[in-house]
Amino acid sequence: MICTLSYSKSPPRSLPLQDQVTSHMPANCSMKCQREILLLGIQCLLVILSMGLHQEALSLFQQMRTSNTKPDHFTFTTTLNACGASSSFLNGTKIHALVIALGCQSSIPVNNSLIDMYGKCLSPFSANKVFQEMNDSNEVSWGSLLFAYTNSGQFDAAASVFKFMPKKVGVAWNIMISGLGQYGEIELCLEMFKEMRESFREPDQYTYSALISACAESLELVCGCMMHAVVIKDWLELSSGGDTSEAFLSFQRMPDKNVVSWTSMITGYARNGYGEEALDFFVGMMRNRLLPDDLTFGAVLHACSSLAILGHGRMVHGCVIRHGFLARVYIGNGLVNMYAKCGDLEGSNLAFNDIYEKDLVSFNAMLFAFGLHGKATQALQLYEDMVASGMKAR
Repeated sequence: MICTLSYSKSPPRSLPLQDQVTSHMPANCSMKCQREILLLGIQCLLVILSMGLHQEALSLFQQMRTSNTKPDHFTFTTTLNACGASSSFLNGTKIHALVIALGCQSSIPVNNSLIDMYGKCLSPFSANKVFQEMNDSNEVSWGSLLFAYTNSGQFDAAASVFKFMPKKVGVAWNIMISGLGQYGEIELCLEMFKEMRESFREPDQYTYSALISACAESLELVCGCMMHAVVIKDWLELSSGGDTSEAFLSFQRMPDKNVVSWTSMITGYARNGYGEEALDFFVGMMRNRLLPDDLTFGAVLHACSSLAILGHGRMVHGCVIRHGFLARVYIGNGLVNMYAKCGDLEGSNLAFNDIYEKDLVSFNAMLFAFGLHGKATQALQLYEDMVASGMKAR
């Protein structure tokens, strides 16, 4: 049976590795020998092409079929992965037919790849049909079926699959959280995360990545802020006690990094006394062209205060102005405190005067600045101004 695949573009020409394999065949090599050598080269290349060159992988699979070589389980799983990654439903169904024709439908890895392919092609019905026809299944099978439903937004069916899973491994929780976040179901996403913690299942870097992505995509400000706070709180707990290495490794393994993950790391380092590392992360964040928010600036100003290096503080102050956060009272208070600890009383006073609507923290920060620099007269005068404004000292 020859499987003829379709292409969104014209099929790629012969690739260098295939040419290299065929050109090194002995002249007296039998046809069987040639097919075996060619198959070996194609299989090796399929591994490489499965990491992004999907159309080329499908083209090589077509060439393998026209050479009358029989694909094995590995070839099927690799090619199905290419179909799923390129959302090629038509080619996926053709390969599915070939799997049945060649009697490979009893293979668990092949069936798992079929379920995954149908899930990525937004056909959960087909994915479920493959799953129901399996004699044996494993955690990957259940996870792939769960993904098929969440990826297409069918959360009632996904919840049913999740409920009947023999074992709710971490990846299953992540699939549910990620799917809910992808479709803007922020409250359900938070509820699922809460259930995960109550089930004593520890979140990993993929959990945090899903939460952060949901936070970034959320149009509901309150829920977005809640999720932002949850991620930072957990990150701080992860880096508590001064040991930030585990938090750093989790950050490095995260597939997607945005302002929340960067801010969480900056906050963790700053709170644990690693001011230089916090500043390095802030610079790295800016180099990655991510826009900081008020929590980012609050954390990095805390780091500058602990280091007491005025140049660093002024650099951050410039970023605050450039990104339009100077009017935020929270940022203004941080600037007053930073300049005071860096020995620049005038800078503290200017930052204090720039705060449009001062709160109690603003006055306390400026009182601290005057006290730190031995300016008792100015401190008493400010205290009187504070009382006159109706505020009371702590």
